[in-house]
Amino acid sequence: MPGRETLVNSHADAVEFHSPRNWTAVTCFGALSCLHLTVATTSFIAGRWEAHMSVVFGTIFGLVAVASFLARRHVIVRPDRRRIIVRTGWRNAALERFIPFTAVLSVRVTLLGDRGESCVTIVR
Repeated sequence: MPGRETLVNSHADAVEFHSPRNWTAVTCFGALSCLHLTVATTSFIAGRWEAHMSVVFGTIFGLVAVASFLARRHVIVRPDRRRIIVRTGWRNAALERFIPFTAVLSVRVTLLGDRGESCVTIVR
């Protein structure tokens, strides 16, 4: 159409969103770990050897708390490749999903005040 211009930016930069740590999960699993290890310690001091299950649970909850502390989510929008990359994990130990732009129905943005607790949801 005459008078209408289409601007195409072939060198568009990628946009990255990084999620904060899930401190609720870290605190909850850490507290459960401390609780089970405390119960196991007091049981062993009292001479009861049935506390092995509390040691196992305390160790498992401690490892889950550390994993929750390390795990992050990254959303990378790549307009040059026309896809969205969602990475969940820690460093090289991460799961990646690739979402093409054609599969995205809408993007929902929720702003939750001044504390930076906003949310971006990709609806497929």
